Amino acid sequence: MYLNNKVKVLGLLLTLFIMTACYKADDYLYNVDEIMSNLSVEMNDSTLSANGVDSKVITFKFPYNADDQLTDLLVIASNGTFKESDNDSIKVNFTKLDATEKYKYSEVTFVSTASVSDCILRIEVLNHFMNDTIRFENARPVSIDVSSDIYFLKNDTISEMTLGTTVLSTNGVASSGQKIVLSVNENVGFFNTNLVTSGSSGGANFKYVFTDTSFVGPLTFTAKTTTVNNDTISGSKTINIID
Repeated sequence: MYLNNKVKVLGLLLTLFIMTACYKADDYLYNVDEIMSNLSVEMNDSTLSANGVDSKVITFKFPYNADDQLTDLLVIASNGTFKESDNDSIKVNFTKLDATEKYKYSEVTFVSTASVSDCILRIEVLNHFMNDTIRFENARPVSIDVSSDIYFLKNDTISEMTLGTTVLSTNGVASSGQKIVLSVNENVGFFNTNLVTSGSSGGANFKYVFTDTSFVGPLTFTAKTTTVNNDTISGSKTINIID
């Protein structure tokens, strides 16, 4: 019995010795510079529509033999968000092997904003980084909405109302930078501004101060902008002023 156990132990030690002898340090990527040079960033297309909803999957790949401690990425977007983190940055870990078993990879979903500024992806490993670029195409305006949280207002006091306007494209919002002209059907107060510009979410807020406490009736706010063909599009929201 003792002899059998001794044979088994010797066999195990021999197996470990053979495995160790076959292993080469050069086969294992543990240098950050080397790992960064082998990092692959893959996208099926590097262009998105700047409409706040268009998205694409980004695949990050590392060789399977890269040091796990050196393949934790921090990815930061200068324009846009990541669906998984709902933020402009995300931490990426590699837990999957691809079909060839040569790479471990991770996938994240990147979502555009309405800003047409190109997105610079900064990919960091420890103190090392590399950049990649996602370009945005202009999403043309096709309609405009005006919104408010209130539907009626009592006329017994001077009141400030906040309203919002959003310029829409065929799919999502229109790209930012749209000039929006505001008006109201009755002269019973004043705007904080008659002109707003749509921002990175495709819209803009404005305020109206109601001052005529004798007025009763519908107060209709209208927002207008132009398309790329210089056609005017408009939207409106009515708030009823009551006694």
